[in-house]
Amino acid sequence: MKLKINNENIDYVLENEKTLMDVLISLSEELVKEEALITKVVVDGNEVQISDDKIKDMLVNEINEVEVFAQKKDDVIYELLFECQRLLNEVKKSLIEKKLEQKSEILEAFEWIKETVQTIGKTGYISSSECVTVLSSVDKMIGFINTVNGGGLEVSTLISVIDNLSNYIKAIKERIFSIKLPGPAEIENMIEDALKILPQVSESFQVGKDEEALDKIERVITVIEVLCNYLKRKIKDFSGEKEKEVTNLYEDLNSLLLQLLDAFENQDVVLIGDLFEYELSQRLKNFKLVVLGKSLN
Repeated sequence: MKLKINNENIDYVLENEKTLMDVLISLSEELVKEEALITKVVVDGNEVQISDDKIKDMLVNEINEVEVFAQKKDDVIYELLFECQRLLNEVKKSLIEKKLEQKSEILEAFEWIKETVQTIGKTGYISSSECVTVLSSVDKMIGFINTVNGGGLEVSTLISVIDNLSNYIKAIKERIFSIKLPGPAEIENMIEDALKILPQVSESFQVGKDEEALDKIERVITVIEVLCNYLKRKIKDFSGEKEKEVTNLYEDLNSLLLQLLDAFENQDVVLIGDLFEYELSQRLKNFKLVVLGKSLN
């Protein structure tokens, strides 16, 4: 079996790989080290989808040539976000010219955007709150389309929402690719500030300053989002047991973040209090110890 990566012939020696799926998994593990992702696979001149289960049954001894195309993760994420913006502009153009005559095509575009943003969310490039905001906006537009009669007023409202969402995605893209991750010193300051805020939240609630308390909660959530993004992007900088430790820390912190976002959205003050008092403080201290190698005074 001949193998090409980005049009270059590769000397690839089969070990225990029996199927195309085995080969792609092996290649992916190597490409991850270079922060690259497989974006396209062509088998004997025919493109196959990586997500297609049939590649599990494609035996390597029955394949003449596999062409793999890969891109740096940053480039892939950028292109996907750009495509989300392009689709939103296409939908807007369709609404202006034809109102809801292309309803099925518009709904397909929205579903693609949802799936794409969910995928990007798993990479850590966008925060959980950003992901939730985009998905919620798209879901609302889908529900809106399924209930309106296509009149001018309804279409005008939808276009306004599309413009806002497109600008929001543009802002996310600019944040990702124009702003560097914070350095260790800045991370340490953010953690210490968050730890100081934690006990202040319950105090604000107790004296009836609910708005002040919610503002502090939002500030802490922002810190956790930054920390999760930092961990996700930095995991491969560690190796061996340290990498496993950082990976576990990321999974724990991200799980806690999702719980907090849900509690914050539902204004569940009791759950937020429990998470702040019993879990978040220790997670932040673990971050400082595991990632920065420092303990709190």
